[in-house]
Amino acid sequence: MEHLLTEAVTESTPERQHYYRAQQLVTEVESQLPDAQSMAAAVPARLDELNELAERCGRWASDLDAEARRQENVLRSNTADRRRSNMRFEQAAQSLVQALEASQQGLPNWPHVERDLDRVDRDLKATNEMIREDLRLAQQAKAEIREASGEVRRCQGFYEMGVSANAGHADGDLREAERALHRQEYERAIQLANGAEAAARAALDAARAEAERREREARRRRNREAAVQMAQVLATAAAQAAIVNAQRQRR
Repeated sequence: MEHLLTEAVTESTPERQHYYRAQQLVTEVESQLPDAQSMAAAVPARLDELNELAERCGRWASDLDAEARRQENVLRSNTADRRRSNMRFEQAAQSLVQALEASQQGLPNWPHVERDLDRVDRDLKATNEMIREDLRLAQQAKAEIREASGEVRRCQGFYEMGVSANAGHADGDLREAERALHRQEYERAIQLANGAEAAARAALDAARAEAERREREARRRRNREAAVQMAQVLATAAAQAAIVNAQRQRR
């Protein structure tokens, strides 16, 4: 609009005297004036919106920075978190740095800053879930290995009726579970520990069953021997009684 007014002034100078053209330009300016006034009236409201957005982004960025520092401390103080969690955190931290730098420029594009902060927020939430899952699985793997270890020890310590439990397979799975835990393969460690526990229980049950079978067989053998001895005693007693009766009859 300003350039139209400038052109109208130029056209109406004594040197040019293009008054009709100047009048057309002024008329065009007048026709655009309501729109310009409407746009000018909307500027304060839009500025207020941008100021509110700037304040909101500032608070959001501060909260995200605090959350990023908390996650960084968790990652530094634990050894259970896996590489994927660290990589996701590094990605989120880098995005946060870029968003903070964009917000500190002379005239920040606040809608773009808000979009970047939203992406950082989602990345940090995903990272937090991954860290929590890593820590949960690590604790579960350790608990499963402890339980399996106890079952393997019970299996190894069993000895009855000359029978011992074969804990070789269970012990092998347990050792492999411990190695998987060290490699941060938590799901695999849990699977192996459960397998070791099941194998130890199966071996212990088999050994107990064999010991019970041997005990029953030994009991039956003792009963048979006792029966034979009793029969012998009865036979001897009967023979002695017959001799006594025969002697009495001769008298």
